[in-house]
Amino acid sequence: MGRVPVRLAVAGAALLLAAPAVAYVCHPDPAGTRSLSVTGQVVAYRLQGTTVTLAVRSQSGCQVLVWRRGARPGPSSAACSTVRPNRAPASSARLVAARGADRPDRLQVLGRDGRTVHSWPLPVAVRVDALQVSRGLAAYRARNGIWVTALASGRTTMVAPVRRGDVPLLNTNGLVYQDNTLKAAPRSTTTLKFVPTRAVRGELAQTGRGFRTGGPVRALSVDGTQAAFAVGGANGCDRVMFWSIPWRSVFQVSQKAGPTCAPGTRSGRITALALAGNRAEWITTHRGRPMLVAADGIGCQEWVIRRLSELGPRTALGALAGDGNTLVFSVENGPVTTVGRVTGPYRGRDLAGVPGAVRALSADRWQIGALTTGGTITLNSVHGFRRHVNVPGATSFAVRGSAVVATTRQGRLAVVSLSGRRLHSWAIPAGASHVDVQYGIAIVTAGSSVYAVDVATGRTARLAVATGLVGAQIEPVGVVYATTTARRGMIRLIPMSRVETAVR
Repeated sequence: MGRVPVRLAVAGAALLLAAPAVAYVCHPDPAGTRSLSVTGQVVAYRLQGTTVTLAVRSQSGCQVLVWRRGARPGPSSAACSTVRPNRAPASSARLVAARGADRPDRLQVLGRDGRTVHSWPLPVAVRVDALQVSRGLAAYRARNGIWVTALASGRTTMVAPVRRGDVPLLNTNGLVYQDNTLKAAPRSTTTLKFVPTRAVRGELAQTGRGFRTGGPVRALSVDGTQAAFAVGGANGCDRVMFWSIPWRSVFQVSQKAGPTCAPGTRSGRITALALAGNRAEWITTHRGRPMLVAADGIGCQEWVIRRLSELGPRTALGALAGDGNTLVFSVENGPVTTVGRVTGPYRGRDLAGVPGAVRALSADRWQIGALTTGGTITLNSVHGFRRHVNVPGATSFAVRGSAVVATTRQGRLAVVSLSGRRLHSWAIPAGASHVDVQYGIAIVTAGSSVYAVDVATGRTARLAVATGLVGAQIEPVGVVYATTTARRGMIRLIPMSRVETAVR
């Protein structure tokens, strides 16, 4: 089927904001941030107190500038070679990389005797050689951004994207870095920003705090450090929103007028949603029949992937799933269900046929699992690998690394290797209907409760009780769950540090 491109204006979220307020696209600087734009390349800088000394190379040569608080930058007679970053060694903390295992990179807080006082899980892979510590804060590089963690609580926030190769500086007064927020900024211009320590602490205080939506929440999906959710619209047009959790921003990715919200008509509800990286897919309706649409938070386009109104009357859109770069969906057509993938150019590509109806899909990077009504989980890779795992009575499942974790009608959490060997079987609360897995911790929902289960030991803890629970998922950032009433919803985060503490 051909693609249908539609121009999409990414606009601010039309949310009903309760404290704390979070709804914007262009992320504002923290209160008190100082900004300096210079023509040329900043080859080095140092921070002393609140004064930044920088060496700037341009077509006319290299010059040293001194930038003080409350004053315009002034030239210095010093040579550029004398400007060297003053990074203090981080003796009270250290970064530990997970080295590719299914576990998080960690920030270890050290006591005076050198022993570990806290070990905080981090939501992203970090550069272990870029750590700086001051006044109870740790700053480091990750994913081309500057991140800060509070040593005492483990709260983590992303301050801003930084230029490639930049290693920001932190002292008792604040943080300075080369900003990379505006991707379209001229390469000949460099922007430095200084964020006071009190402003960094203010950002940390907001991290992960929940917010209310201006309509009911229809669906929720989480991947990495971002969540996507569908919100019912008062005009009959549901919306798809993204929540960038560590950067505390919420914005709309679905279009105000287009496939999801057809002009002049009352569009149907969004009934399912899946997120993979910065791309999402969702099911809405077209001419009274389901339609699969996909979009991302950068490209400003919606793509129609499948319209069942153009296919046979016996076809039906089934489950959705996403992880990393993989967005998958299923289309039922008689005795066979087709599992498909949304490609990079937003085409729907069929991957495999599965006998029977698909009850659920799961994606783990390039690995895709499909659960059929008989309890068989068919595992496919986008590269052609295929195998079957049988979990009798399975009601939901998640593929993670070398194992499958499934809830069953018998009230058990089954942990099975990809070869089919039963590894564990743990009792779980009655009525558990959904499972997700991250770092060896499974999240299951039962009624209005969210539970965490250590898949190696079976230790179980109830994390939250929430009336009107829509769903919950676990990702490196922690557990995100949504609740709703007929008029509005709530999105909340339980940080991974709290989840770990509950079950280990």
